[in-house]
Amino acid sequence: MYTNFQTCTNQFYHLNDKPELESIRYLVKKHAYEVSYGAKDQKKLKQKEESVCRIQDERQVSLNTYSNLVAIEPHLPRVWAISERRKQIIQNIAKLVSISIIDIQIQAQVDPIEESDITEIDIVENVVQLTRKCGYRSIINILKFIILKLIEKKILNFSNISIRISGDGCNVDRKVKHVLITFNIIDNLANIHKPKHHYTIVLYSGAEDYYFLKNSTRLLNNEFSNWKFLSFCLEFNAPNSTYFCLWYTISKKKHGNLNQEWTIEKNIEVLKINLNTYPGYQHYLLFNMIPLDYWIVDELHLMLCITDWLWDLVLTEIKTIGLFNNTTREIIEQEINKIGIHFQF
Repeated sequence: MYTNFQTCTNQFYHLNDKPELESIRYLVKKHAYEVSYGAKDQKKLKQKEESVCRIQDERQVSLNTYSNLVAIEPHLPRVWAISERRKQIIQNIAKLVSISIIDIQIQAQVDPIEESDITEIDIVENVVQLTRKCGYRSIINILKFIILKLIEKKILNFSNISIRISGDGCNVDRKVKHVLITFNIIDNLANIHKPKHHYTIVLYSGAEDYYFLKNSTRLLNNEFSNWKFLSFCLEFNAPNSTYFCLWYTISKKKHGNLNQEWTIEKNIEVLKINLNTYPGYQHYLLFNMIPLDYWIVDELHLMLCITDWLWDLVLTEIKTIGLFNNTTREIIEQEINKIGIHFQF
């Protein structure tokens, strides 16, 4: 077969092209068979398997879905080969950017029955002692992994690297809450808003709380940007308190003065010595090495939070006056769809 292939191809291709026979596929009673010729290019095969792993992650292709595709297209890499390649990738990444598991121990007034992820519970005078697991990755290790490519693309230089640390909580279901702390490189402007360029450094199950953050970021402190997250890190009052501002000594009675030109009044060095210098502080700052003018509110996150509350008020008002019916819902859906957003109740 191989000799006949070479004889036929020599009539149509130049000898320098060197066509090679890789495989032959044929059917016997509707059963497909494929015969491979010659040694496989291991480097090319490895690249193909890694590409499949990447597509599975980026496009969220499950193992069962890929198994069905292989059944239709047998030339695709086998499922077991993809699984083995994925294990190797995970092991290699773990060596370069290892994940440390640390314990978070706090005291809180919570119902231990609802805390399904607690590994240890001690109750003393109605105070629950909680021990949770927290995942942590070093910023330095992540930068070592990605920084060379950014320098090659002339996005970064060794003299100055600006990073932004931010975090937020999210509900996985009605009871379990997770907090994720990430960082991204500000100099990489083209990808600054893309999720895959935000690198996770801390992940734990729990609330956005000063004590949780203090314990989970203790390794990060040895080496954030919505208002709620900043206030926890700076251990400051809530946004609806009398003294709410993270940078100024303004009270909520004066925040309507649009003619006032505000400048940063607080000093991080003063706060290190005495918190009582400025009103509103409860505990010492988590990251007192970062100047206050480097603490920035995420405008997009803030806008989404405000919009969420306003939308909730609109729906509440409609329900209160008894107009929340099928006609109203249809009108709302049509109006939102006009601006190119798919929405339905």
